[in-house]
Amino acid sequence: MRFNFLLLGMMFCCLTTLNSKSLSDFSYTSGSDGFNRYSLTYQTVLSTSNLCGINYSLYNSKHYPSINSVRLIYNHYLKKNFFITVKPFYYFDKDDTSSFGAKTGVGFIKAGDEIYSTYSLFISYQSQKILSSRYNDFFIESSFEKDYYNQFFIFLKAALNISYDGHSYGYADNSDLVNYNYLGPLTSTLYSDFGVRFGRSFKPDFNSYFYTGFDRLNAKGSDINSYSAGFEAILDENENYSMDISYNYADFKSKNNDSFWKFKLGVNF
Repeated sequence: MRFNFLLLGMMFCCLTTLNSKSLSDFSYTSGSDGFNRYSLTYQTVLSTSNLCGINYSLYNSKHYPSINSVRLIYNHYLKKNFFITVKPFYYFDKDDTSSFGAKTGVGFIKAGDEIYSTYSLFISYQSQKILSSRYNDFFIESSFEKDYYNQFFIFLKAALNISYDGHSYGYADNSDLVNYNYLGPLTSTLYSDFGVRFGRSFKPDFNSYFYTGFDRLNAKGSDINSYSAGFEAILDENENYSMDISYNYADFKSKNNDSFWKFKLGVNF
């Protein structure tokens, strides 16, 4: 725990010393089996085309001890239509179990008359040591997003694990490898995921939007139908403060169902 507080202190020092445009958010997730997740992210705009940051996360429940992890964030924008993202991550050793890996991808934005399309392709890799064994995951993920007049948003994505190691025990969360809407811990081998999301903006009346989504996750030991809904609002005229509240219901095929709430606060400065 001493290391946790030291890391948080270093991150907050960065908030006060960097002069460039910065973004920070804190989120808390609570749900079934006494699950709690705390996440703190800080990002800074280094230039018009480069953004970098760091994230610290801790989660625990009745079945998991306190699991600590960090990840770095780097986004690079080429001209106005292309972007590259890189996110390495590391899970600290717990009960002789640790993990490291990275997710990287490229995206292309196609602009029309107030209609925007974003095409993205990601690859992610994880190497996880569990006692005396080592397991690897390698994912390919693609996504497509359509923005209609900055009012309606449709998002489709699919991901496939092409290294089926089949491990059923571990502490590293698959959310570092795949962008899904399930808010609970998913630490066994994830084979595939398909997701769809829809968002509706309330502009210009209110600077906020409602979103809902569905994911089908196929994992070792259980398949999951995950349903989510949420509401995000900008809290001031200068758009410096935001709040996001979301709910997730997970329909498991081999055990009792789960539900989760997530609260997030964001600050731009």
